[in-house]
Amino acid sequence: MQDLVHLTCIAGNGGRGKISFRREKYVAKGGPDGGDGGDGGNILIRATSHRSTLDHLAGIAKIEAKSGGAGGARKKYGEKAETQVLEVPVGTRVIISEQNQTALHRQLSVGDQPLKRKQVRFKRYEVDFRGNLITDIADEKAMELLPVGQVDIDKPPVLGQVVADLSQDGDEYLLCQGGFGGRGNTRFKASTMTTPRIAELGTPGERRQIWLELRVLADIGFVGEPSVGKSTLLSVLTKAKPKIAAYPFTTLEPQLGRMTIGDRELVLADLPGLLEGASEGRGLGNEFLRHVAHCKALCFVVAVPEEILLAQSTDEKSMAKTVWDQYQTIRTEVITSYPELKNKDLLVVLSKSDIYSAEFIALAKSYFAKKNTPLVVVSGATGSGLDELKQNFLQYLT
Repeated sequence: MQDLVHLTCIAGNGGRGKISFRREKYVAKGGPDGGDGGDGGNILIRATSHRSTLDHLAGIAKIEAKSGGAGGARKKYGEKAETQVLEVPVGTRVIISEQNQTALHRQLSVGDQPLKRKQVRFKRYEVDFRGNLITDIADEKAMELLPVGQVDIDKPPVLGQVVADLSQDGDEYLLCQGGFGGRGNTRFKASTMTTPRIAELGTPGERRQIWLELRVLADIGFVGEPSVGKSTLLSVLTKAKPKIAAYPFTTLEPQLGRMTIGDRELVLADLPGLLEGASEGRGLGNEFLRHVAHCKALCFVVAVPEEILLAQSTDEKSMAKTVWDQYQTIRTEVITSYPELKNKDLLVVLSKSDIYSAEFIALAKSYFAKKNTPLVVVSGATGSGLDELKQNFLQYLT
């Protein structure tokens, strides 16, 4: 699943106004009739529930809107370019890494709102009586990118400017505003200037380099080491069908499912397995740790490792300590990356209860209780404890 992409987005430039004069039979010296240039195309980002990943943007480096058409003779307006709409899944954040002067001007002037024509400065150009250009119409300096931050793809992108958090279906963000079309020489006719040989250039469109980060938006996220039964829990609590197999890292991307309890519908997320050192890049590392931060509540799933279960020399008290240490290890990794989660409501689940003895389950509950951490014991295979788990979900979210 593609959940982090980098794009260069370029809005269209405004078309330049036309310098022309009415020339018809029997009208040798008609007045100015140059039309206005058309506005350049915008780039708009829109969140939609019809998309669940950023896969459709994989391999795309640049998104560019068309420029406005130049004005024509006989007061003809230049064509206005269409807005380019970029659809993204709900839960996408927009992060700016670079932008040009034009984009920076809007950001400092009106924030996320579109600029009005009167809020920009137009550059004029002029021709001599033979129609030769007097003014250089190139304006490349306004196109230069100015760095405003850097983003490291191996870490949560927090160094750039987060400009939009599209968390609802239909949310929109004007990423790049197109330039305004310049006025033709008809607009400059006056009693003191009956044959104006000046017109306006269109203003440059905005250019931005951005990161799009897709976050998993779930009520409850299942967090735990590989092969502790997270995917099995998701499959029995919802209609989701995650891949389940007897080897680590079966889940390589977040899996979502919907569970209905009474009149409430909860979104559950099976997050890829984490290992000690994940905050330093071990295992699947930071790539998936950031999804944890966007769940309303965390459900830490623990289980006795298979090698310990098979070792006859391991006593049940030691096994209880093992699952506690497992919980502490994963929780430490999460908090290391996102300290703000330290006070988030937590729920700890011991899965695979169908393969444990009653004595061990009692010892495990007692061990966690002494640490002021309630433990819910469940089995995805038999359904034992699932009703208690559902009630706990509701309790943590009310």
